Amino acid sequence: MQANVEDMTAKIVEALAQGADAAAIRGLTETQLEAVYGLGSILYEQKKFEQAEQVFAWLVREKPISARFLKALGAARQMMERYESALDAYGLAAVLDLDDPAPSLHAAECLLHLNEVDRARQALDAASEQAGDKHVDVIEKIAILRKAIPVEPNNKGNQS
Repeated sequence: MQANVEDMTAKIVEALAQGADAAAIRGLTETQLEAVYGLGSILYEQKKFEQAEQVFAWLVREKPISARFLKALGAARQMMERYESALDAYGLAAVLDLDDPAPSLHAAECLLHLNEVDRARQALDAASEQAGDKHVDVIEKIAILRKAIPVEPNNKGNQS
């Protein structure tokens, strides 16, 4: 029995060293993960955000380097007004996919809810840079959010 545990431990350590995530170690396929993601999406669309968050959090634990799963987790948390934890998810998603402006855009929305105007401006600047001219829908949302930002910053994000 001890040899089996040691053998299994060695295999797990080797898999992790080679970049495997929990899903790969458990033998979960992309098809299975996509089915779970689909369930989370249905729950989100049905406005069952707490249940959707649980599904997306499980997916992130299984495959923590998926920007898509992290964005979904952030979205569910944002809809539940858990802006700080949504920012954590969006921040990781932004790092994992530097070309996607969506995490920065949604982070800006959360920051505005937290009255962190300067940080929201920075997030919008990042989203604008990432969007370039290829994400018209994001560019339009950025413009709308910029108009909603007060001209004179008077917020927590302005502290030096």
